[in-house]
Amino acid sequence: MTALPAGTSSPDLLIGVLIPTGLHGCRAPIDVAAGRGGEVKEMMDSYRCGLCGYVYNPRAGEPGQGIEARTEFGDLPENWACSRCGAEKNLFRKA
Repeated sequence: MTALPAGTSSPDLLIGVLIPTGLHGCRAPIDVAAGRGGEVKEMMDSYRCGLCGYVYNPRAGEPGQGIEARTEFGDLPENWACSRCGAEKNLFRKA
């Protein structure tokens, strides 16, 4: 077994891990981050427009609208609108 480098805490190792997500030990990669208290949260949820079906992907952002990659949906400006149909942000639901 390899020792952890000095100054590395176990929560630092949670980035990019495989976490059991299904029956029979199925495992799938998810994007996670560990906070200072050791809590783990899933990140980068996509949201689907209720009018046209467009999916906002936070990993990609929307460079054409000045939205940088890795911008969470909740961090989008209140006046942000669907780039396909112009629907308001409140018409989107988690995909």
